[in-house]
Amino acid sequence: MDKIILKNKTEFEVAEGASLGNIQIQSKDFDGIKAITDAFTADNLAEVAFTHNDEVSGKYTDLKCDGFTYAPNTDEAGKEDGTYTVTIRLRTKTEMEKAIDELKAGHEANAEAIEEQFNNYLMKTISIRDTFTTKKENFYHGVLLGLLSYDPDWYITSNQESGDGYSDIMIEAEQARIGIIIEVKYAENIKTLDKACQKALKQIKEKNYDQKLEEEGYETILNYGIACYKKRCKVLVDK
Repeated sequence: MDKIILKNKTEFEVAEGASLGNIQIQSKDFDGIKAITDAFTADNLAEVAFTHNDEVSGKYTDLKCDGFTYAPNTDEAGKEDGTYTVTIRLRTKTEMEKAIDELKAGHEANAEAIEEQFNNYLMKTISIRDTFTTKKENFYHGVLLGLLSYDPDWYITSNQESGDGYSDIMIEAEQARIGIIIEVKYAENIKTLDKACQKALKQIKEKNYDQKLEEEGYETILNYGIACYKKRCKVLVDK
């Protein structure tokens, strides 16, 4: 017998030969489908194990669910028998997705992880020609918006009016009750990245960009200053 065991120890019997991208679980009725899909939360996918005859056959961390499908089962006569096959598609999170998740934690070490992954992303994907624009900050602003949009639980706004100005990016992680403010700066050269980050954090404080989040009851608000220069970046966090 093959099983999948989630972080909170919830177990499901799965079809033999299951893979991350094709996990099939039987539901006794239509109502059971929701109980299955509801179990595959982001937290439960942080640690997952597969077993075969009660022996661990595989362990995974930092998984992401790419979706569910379900189909009615039929008997030998081809008539629906009231049961369903639920197919779940999982995959390992990308390094950038893992780094973006760290935004919610707001520790210095998390800022360093985000910085490392964003640097890797810039080195692999953009051209220096992309930065040949008079509004360089807008380019990196747009890149970050695209990267951050993967999480459906985040409500993200660009140039959100708050306090005495407009924050570059504001994120409301409603389930976790965490607010995130990101200010992006373009540094004059690679040696001034840290200074540009400090300038971004100072602007967040002086302009009271956290006012909207505070009014909406967010008790945990994380401020990120992100400075970029060509294919390099620096990330600092202030709580």
